[in-house]
Amino acid sequence: MLESKIEVYLIKRCKEIGALCDKFTSPQRRSVPDRLITFNGRVLFVELKATGKKPTEAQVRDHERRRAAGAEVVWLDNIEECIEVECALVKGRPVMTDGNYKVIC
Repeated sequence: MLESKIEVYLIKRCKEIGALCDKFTSPQRRSVPDRLITFNGRVLFVELKATGKKPTEAQVRDHERRRAAGAEVVWLDNIEECIEVECALVKGRPVMTDGNYKVIC
C-alpha cells in the first residue's frame, strides 16, 4: 500500500478519536518523523512508509535520538498498525515496539 494512503487513514482515525495528527517538519533536519500525534496529554512521533519499506538509516538515528530523550516513536507501513496505534492511545497503553520499532498494542 502507498504511504499516502496509510497517512490518510491514520489522519482519519486520529480525527475520529479526537487526536491531533499534525504534519511534522523541521527546516534544519530532513529525517524527522512524518506525523506528530497528540492525544490525552501524550505525544507520539510517527514515521510512515509504503508497505514493505523501512526507515532510512538517518531516520532510524533520529528515532533513536528522540527515544533517548524520552519520546515515543514508531514507524508504520500498513493499516493494521494504524489501528494498533489507535488502540494504544485510546487504552492509555504505552506504544511498545519490537526490535524493528513496529507498534504492538
